[in-house]
Amino acid sequence: MNRQVVLAAFLLLVASVSPARASSWRQISDDGRFVLVMIYPAPLKQDIEYCSPAEAEEVREIRDTYAKSGLYPNDGSTKPLWTVPYHWRGHDIHLSEDGKYLVVFIPYWQERFPEDALYFYTNGKLVRSYDEYSGIPFAKAKETAFMIFENLFFGDPEPLDLSAKFDGAKHTFTITTAQYETITFDTTTGKIIHHWSPWMLYTGFPLVMIPFLTWLYARRPVKRKHDSLSKPWQFSLRQTFFLMALLSVEMWLIRSDFGLHATLCGVGFVGGFLGWWWAKTWNAWILGAVLSLYGFYCGLLLIMLTYDIFPWWFGASIVSTVIVLGIAGGLSAGLIERRRFKREAIS
Repeated sequence: MNRQVVLAAFLLLVASVSPARASSWRQISDDGRFVLVMIYPAPLKQDIEYCSPAEAEEVREIRDTYAKSGLYPNDGSTKPLWTVPYHWRGHDIHLSEDGKYLVVFIPYWQERFPEDALYFYTNGKLVRSYDEYSGIPFAKAKETAFMIFENLFFGDPEPLDLSAKFDGAKHTFTITTAQYETITFDTTTGKIIHHWSPWMLYTGFPLVMIPFLTWLYARRPVKRKHDSLSKPWQFSLRQTFFLMALLSVEMWLIRSDFGLHATLCGVGFVGGFLGWWWAKTWNAWILGAVLSLYGFYCGLLLIMLTYDIFPWWFGASIVSTVIVLGIAGGLSAGLIERRRFKREAIS
């Protein structure tokens, strides 16, 4: 598995921070030996525009004392040990005890994304940085899958928290995502040294289990004795009313703007109806709905894994996927059910 793949879960969750509150700032190291200084690359008027009087006074002092962003000895010296580009105070910034390694992480979830979300510096030299999507397979797929899950079960997604742990003694930086994926970096090189991802379990479990359970069901003997099944075009009055009720529920979901719920229910309705229409058993209805949803899941997963940025025809492809796989799942369920009854009749 490509190591860059594991970055997707965390990189799909990071985004830019508005520079409206950006200003010059400084931070003293835990042992008091160093002071990390960031000089906002703008005139003083813009630097203090959104600052309180006390903050503005501190900004003036910083700009009068230090000329560049970087690390300085905390002894009044104005000569930097090394310099770095400006980073906003709100970023997650970690400095090693010896003052040699600097990690800058942007753990925010907003609408706009930065060019880079994670930086590793050694003595002020950028050794490695990571952006949110570029060159990372499946990043968009993971983001979309998690957003669909959030929207389906919890309403509109809320900002997602990431936990990050910096270990200066071991020179490691570990990120744990909202999906419980852990990524550990070597702070001296910025390279990934360990990762664990549950995404193969998330996506692979239904891909394997649904066909397996369907195969077990197809081998299961029929409990009731039937000489033959009803013809597909034969409907009773009760069955007709039942279909009308389900169709009414689907139309209500569409009119209520439950887009994702309406789509999934529509897929299940199409597959279930076709399975039941072909075999006229409730088991065929359930199996048809399951197989249709399974086909839709596979089709959607294939599309998301194929395109990092969805093409303009993505919406049309979803509609066609719903129709084609709904029909295929339902007819497959009806065929499985009819073969079960045929096998029982022969035996």
